Amino acid sequence: MYALLSGVVPDFEMYHIVLNIFGERSIVMRKLKRMNYWFPKFRNANPYPIPFFLPNDPTEKARLALERMCPDVRKEVTVFQTEDISEALDKTWIASLICPDQRKLISEHVSDKPLYVDGEYSVHLREEFLKYFILRDEPQELLDSGPTPAPEPYYELDCRPDWDLFFKVENPKEYAPLPTLHEQEDGNILAICITGTSSQDSLRSWLSCLARTNPRIAQVPIHFRIRSIQMDTEIITEEQAARENEASGFISTKKYDDVLIH
Repeated sequence: MYALLSGVVPDFEMYHIVLNIFGERSIVMRKLKRMNYWFPKFRNANPYPIPFFLPNDPTEKARLALERMCPDVRKEVTVFQTEDISEALDKTWIASLICPDQRKLISEHVSDKPLYVDGEYSVHLREEFLKYFILRDEPQELLDSGPTPAPEPYYELDCRPDWDLFFKVENPKEYAPLPTLHEQEDGNILAICITGTSSQDSLRSWLSCLARTNPRIAQVPIHFRIRSIQMDTEIITEEQAARENEASGFISTKKYDDVLIH
């Protein structure tokens, strides 16, 4: 059971297999013991742990995914219901994440520049596949500090020390403020959300919910840049795989395990 929950940590059965094949003082046994010692520590070192058994509530799954995507410790995750919005057409739930720094960026945003709702993006929560959307603005120009001045020499040409350089008063310099975690090169990330239907109507309801505490959003034009994610993977059942193996002439692994091993 311990090996099942950990995924990669060897259990007692694996220990006896290695013991019978390689012996107690072998390199393989030493590797197995080191794995049993270190892997549980690495497993519990994750600052954003995911429970092994995910909750059945989709809003709780969305909350876990949003908390893992944003490393800001002051993040706030709120779950809305579109039934509370009179103009909402899509009846679903909305999980929204926003931080105090993002609220400040929204309040300082100029009204003549639009905001963009980008998505959909994918995030995996163990076996669960979730879609999320981002509210961002246009990329900002990076501040240029100008050319680096050449350093002044500390000694004159005759190698005598220039004492004026040691006792000279330095002029204070102005530096650009450090960007926050949400200010990226491709635009500032202002909010993140996961909706139950991932529809454009649910995103409009999300903006309406954000405008309650961020009135600047209602004064700024917002453009939707929505694209759908197409999954290239195909789920193949055991019966379908068995039929394909029989048609191609391959040996079934369930009936001829001994033949495949030897």
